[in-house]
Amino acid sequence: MSALSGQLDTVSKNFTPSSLDYTSSTVMSLSSSGNMRAQDSNPCAGYDLFGCQPVLLRIYINMAKMFLDLTKQIVSDTSTHLGPLQDGATGIVNQDDKTIYYKKTSDTNYEILIKSSTASMGHIKVTSTGATVIMDMSQLPDSPGGKFKVEVSYTDENNWSISAMLAGMSCQPDDVRAPRSFWVKMAKANDIWKGKAIIYNPVWASFASEPTCDTTATDSTSMNFYTDFVGDNTAAKASVYMIQRDKTSLSDISTYGMSNLCTNYSINNCGMGASLTAYLNPFCNPAATDVAAWNSSCSGTSTAVSNADFGSASDWIVPYDFYQITITLPDSI
Repeated sequence: MSALSGQLDTVSKNFTPSSLDYTSSTVMSLSSSGNMRAQDSNPCAGYDLFGCQPVLLRIYINMAKMFLDLTKQIVSDTSTHLGPLQDGATGIVNQDDKTIYYKKTSDTNYEILIKSSTASMGHIKVTSTGATVIMDMSQLPDSPGGKFKVEVSYTDENNWSISAMLAGMSCQPDDVRAPRSFWVKMAKANDIWKGKAIIYNPVWASFASEPTCDTTATDSTSMNFYTDFVGDNTAAKASVYMIQRDKTSLSDISTYGMSNLCTNYSINNCGMGASLTAYLNPFCNPAATDVAAWNSSCSGTSTAVSNADFGSASDWIVPYDFYQITITLPDSI
């Protein structure tokens, strides 16, 4: 096992604070709830959109861990294959219908590019303090298309970060409102975990009729779910925003809280009426529960979480950029 894969294994074992742990024996997939679902199961069953937010937040984080574990496995496998090579080695390997280019600077610094007969399909870059993995899923069988990119940075077991993105997924006829792009960033500094997540759904807010894959996505019916969170092993707090895709600035993000859904989308009562006034950001979610206490910063549960700021606002990707975002693979290394 390489040094980095061992470090990532350590992170994986303590990746999630108790307040945000999500356990499921089922396989996760993207769903029209704006987030994730278990195949053949609905994690929001028994909840409305607002009550389900703690569950969905846990699923975001669980997905980030899945990406971390995937990166760990890729780093471990790649290190094993490159291990016998001398430092400075470069070369090309043909395998089935793929061509693999490699460049090894040292045991802790190397790069791999995988190409099909038509285009680059995978890129792996590893250093002593992190790794970047990009894959083109459209070249895999039975894939929803799109690409994913994972970036992991490691200082020590209590100080690390991960950014994971899926972009360009195709419409699924059996779940038209499912997301087309997903991004989550999570970091731990000592005993506090912070993160952000964005989900883009082109026709989620098409309330008037049931959309199909032929439904034209518009600025007014698009939905971006923005979730800001911070937590420890006692509790977590989060703020959730629902924003159209044409927004080019998030300077007024606070006005897009879930309590303003009807106003921001010009929908008369949204079918929910005045009850939305109860859903003020942030909500508090104590460990071992799935209940969102809205308009609470967890001051009565965790002083550390209550006093902690959310991560930097500069980490956000504005909706206008996010809905058009692409992930690019290099053509050479």
